[in-house]
Formats: sequence, C-alpha cells, structure tokens
Amino acid sequence: MFRSAGIGLVLLAAPLFAGGFWLQMGTAEANPEAKAQHATLVVRATGCHNPEYAKVSGVMIQKREGRMESFPLKLIPLTEPGTYAVRQQWPDDAAVTLKFVGHNDGATTSMLVRAQGSSVEKGTAKFFPHEPTAEEEMTLAVR
Repeated sequence: MFRSAGIGLVLLAAPLFAGGFWLQMGTAEANPEAKAQHATLVVRATGCHNPEYAKVSGVMIQKREGRMESFPLKLIPLTEPGTYAVRQQWPDDAAVTLKFVGHNDGATTSMLVRAQGSSVEKGTAKFFPHEPTAEEEMTLAVR
C-alpha cells in the first residue's frame, strides 16, 4: 500500500517538473565562442519552453558607500539559441552579485551568483523559479 502511494505521489509531482524553464551557468573556458569573446561566464536558457525565444537580462549589484547599487549587464548572444556570454563589467577589486532573469511564454526564472574581479564564485549560485525578492538578493549581497 505504501509503495503504490509513493508511486502516486511521484506521478502527481511529475507535472511540476516537466517542461520547466531555467537558467544555467557555464564557464567561458568550456565554450570556444564565449572564450573568444573574453567572457567571464556563460548563461543559457534551458527547458521545454522554446528557450531560444527567452528574454534574458543581467544586473550587477554592488554595495558602495553603504548602499546597494545596480547596473545593467550587457549579454552577448552566442550562436547557440538562448545562450549568452558575459564579460566582466565591474572593477577588478569589486565584489559583486550578478543577477540574471529569464522570461519566456509567461514563465520566469532567475539566478544569483557572486563574483570577485574576474572570478565567478560558482558555489554561491542560487536558482529560483521566479524573479528573486529583495530578501533573496540580500542572501548573496556583498559584504
């Protein structure tokens, strides 16, 4: 009885994960095109909702003089649909939070990750099935 209840729960949960829309982060070194663009990282829209039509944007969040400031990031479209190279657009000595948001066919997804100079701290990445709240952004806010 417990086994069939467990299987039923798995089947009920399957639609929640099917057809998801997410952002992935990759290293520029693993993508020759991004490497040629002198990128720091690669961001890719992925999932079953035609990720090539996704609108992806990026923002750098920095704490300066005790207040949070944000600046838009330029994303460079690569030949693989839905894939973007991101060059370092912040000072070498700055610790920043990078926020990426994707919108596609009514779905929203996002990613936050810390960066220090040209180093992206991939272990700090957080992924959300929505645009991050101010509280979620503060979890990675630079100190």
